[in-house]
Amino acid sequence: MELEESNYDDDDGGSPEMSQQINFTQTFADKSQPLHEAKHSENLKLSALNPVTRNRITTNLSRALLFKSLSGEAIQRKNVLAEALGDTVKGGELRAASVSNALFREANDRLEKVFGFTVGRVPLSMEESLAAKYKDRLYLINNVVDDEAGTHSINLHSAHVDTSIEKGVLMIVLAFAFCKGFPIHKKKKGGGTTSNVRWITEFDLYSLLHRVDENIPGEPPSEEGRKKRGGRHSLSSHQDITGAAQ
Repeated sequence: MELEESNYDDDDGGSPEMSQQINFTQTFADKSQPLHEAKHSENLKLSALNPVTRNRITTNLSRALLFKSLSGEAIQRKNVLAEALGDTVKGGELRAASVSNALFREANDRLEKVFGFTVGRVPLSMEESLAAKYKDRLYLINNVVDDEAGTHSINLHSAHVDTSIEKGVLMIVLAFAFCKGFPIHKKKKGGGTTSNVRWITEFDLYSLLHRVDENIPGEPPSEEGRKKRGGRHSLSSHQDITGAAQ
């Protein structure tokens, strides 16, 4: 939008008046550039990989692109590629540069078929003026045509709502197991012990849950569990254990 102002005097010498002229201009936003085409050698190297390895790195890259986009994080091409390849590159199975374009193409095809998304590069008009570190950014584009109510967008971004209660209960149980449980020591292969697992008895768990929500019984509902109440502090029996957190 442009605003132009000009002053002029009346012919009869009166006070000056102001004239305003507003010009509206609108241009369509430039579209993101498509991904780089994969070279024939890249496609060959990707096809030659072990099918399990190929599926794993493609899945890793697809997930990284999807999760970062939906969480609003910037998608740097180099970073997501390194995250997807992981130990595959460290183990010397392949070099990132040797399959990068082919792998991005394959991940793009998977996202498009499953979610209707495509991966795009920075628009050409922006690329020239951007700093070098921003030119490598990628964007996930939602090509699904939505209705006026935005049903597709609502379903996409609220998919977690239906399971929020179950996830909340799970997190509480795991928190109780971690904070109020006791460590289980396991022997390592090379010697020594580790205690990265914690256990909580069903009696302690129900008692703690009852404090959070009085609608939850303060004791285990099973008759067998009530009979074992006398041994609630005994740590030798795995039959008293119902929850664990790692």
